[in-house]
Amino acid sequence: MAIRRFPVSPMTPARTTTRHRWQAGAALAAGALLLTACGGSSGSASTSATPAPGAGTSATSPAPAGSATPMQAGPVMVSDQWAKAIPDIAAAKMTGVFGKLKNTTDKPITIVSGTNSVSSLTELHETVMMDGSMKMRPVAGGFTIEPGQTREFKPGSDHVMVMQMTKPLKVGDEVTLTLKTKEGQTIEFTAIARAFTGANETYVSHTM
Repeated sequence: MAIRRFPVSPMTPARTTTRHRWQAGAALAAGALLLTACGGSSGSASTSATPAPGAGTSATSPAPAGSATPMQAGPVMVSDQWAKAIPDIAAAKMTGVFGKLKNTTDKPITIVSGTNSVSSLTELHETVMMDGSMKMRPVAGGFTIEPGQTREFKPGSDHVMVMQMTKPLKVGDEVTLTLKTKEGQTIEFTAIARAFTGANETYVSHTM
């Protein structure tokens, strides 16, 4: 039986070149689209992960840790220091000062007293559970900080109390604390007042 053979037209060099160019162009276009998408995604993530200064900070919360510049104050390194703003002393004539104090010496130190720049009375307070609620009271014996250790003063815990205020402490105002240790050392630093709605524990001492 005779076998019929159909002529096969070889692809001409011109058509081969055209097809290769089209394939290369399509690949480049796809690659450019992919790079654009990745670049946009990366850029968006970078922008959202780095908000503008102050963004996302509630007016009723303390500033983020680290916002106050650490400073050496006598035997301790003070950091994250701030005070609760009291815009109306008709409601409260006292406020708390908070922060972190790190003992940078090789011996324990005990903070036993203090003074402040905005009122005539300073007390060292602890916060304890009494009669089913949190209450603050003067701490007996002061606060001891072991060598190399950090004592954090914070709302709802240990803190320094500024008492008998005669004028409001507004956001941005400064309070300078001078604390004394049992060893005869002085710790002096300044805290900035910030808006904060917490730290309203009942005070159980008769001193107001």
